[in-house]
Amino acid sequence: MKRYLLDTSVLAAGLFGRPGAVQLLAPWIAQREAATSIVVYGETVEYLRGLPNFPARRAELRELLREVSPYFLTFTIMERYADLRRQMRPPVGGGLVGDVDYRPEVPRQQQPVALGYCVASHSATPECPPRACRSG
Repeated sequence: MKRYLLDTSVLAAGLFGRPGAVQLLAPWIAQREAATSIVVYGETVEYLRGLPNFPARRAELRELLREVSPYFLTFTIMERYADLRRQMRPPVGGGLVGDVDYRPEVPRQQQPVALGYCVASHSATPECPPRACRSG
């Protein structure tokens, strides 16, 4: 079962061999517990296209996705996304979901227990300390 849904920053940091990301991802990948979204693949390719070694990096990304399963968007997923956005819209919720790949792409029975993503001032999981996935 997939337990961790990887966002773009973590997947890309792992791809580039950032120590914090590699330390975080290695056990998840070894246990086959990591998944991502096909949208994350697109966002990562968007970044890689700006690099001089794009073909090699894209090949590395595709190799990584043999271990980190991508979820593909479907009508059902997009309907769940719409439902989540409506539930989160004020006055019911605290704000809208920003990215379509945030959570709804995982079927309910396969919902991961944690999101794997890091930003400078936020830790989404206890295993992901702030700045863990940033280059130092």
